[in-house]
Amino acid sequence: MATLGGPGVGGQRSLNLVAVPPPTSIVDFRSDTVTRPTDEMRQAGVLAAAALIGLRDRDRLVEDHARAGDLRAGLSEMFSEAIGGGPTNMVTLSDDALPMTGEEFVDRMREQDVLVSLIKPGVVRFVTHRDVGDAAVDQALAAASGLSGK
Repeated sequence: MATLGGPGVGGQRSLNLVAVPPPTSIVDFRSDTVTRPTDEMRQAGVLAAAALIGLRDRDRLVEDHARAGDLRAGLSEMFSEAIGGGPTNMVTLSDDALPMTGEEFVDRMREQDVLVSLIKPGVVRFVTHRDVGDAAVDQALAAASGLSGK
C-alpha cells in the first residue's frame, strides 16, 4: 500500500493505493535495491497516474457518477436489474437480465458504436468518464433499448 500526501499534510487529502492481482509484486519493500522496470511496474505507474487524475479532478467525477446513475436507471427499466449501486461511474448488468449472452450483448452494442465490456463471464460493464457525455449515455440507452425489445 502506498500513501500519497498524508492526512493533514498541507491540507492535502491522502490516497491509499492497494495493489491487487496481477500487480501484487510491483514493489518489494523488503529490498533495498532498485531493479530494472518491469511490465508490472509500468502497470503500477498507469494505475497511480489514474489515481492522481482522480484526486486532481475529483469534483468533475460527480458528473460521471450522475451520468452512471442515469444510465443505471434507464437500463433498470429495460432489463429487470442493473447491478452496481452507489456513487460510482460503473454500471454492470448480469446476463441473466439480458435476452442474450453477455458476449452477444457486447458484440451487438459494438455494432451500434457503443463500447461495453465483459468484466467476467456473464457480467457486462458500462463505464462513464470524461469522454462520455449526456449524448453518449442517450446513445447507449437507445442501443440497449433496441436489444431489449422495449
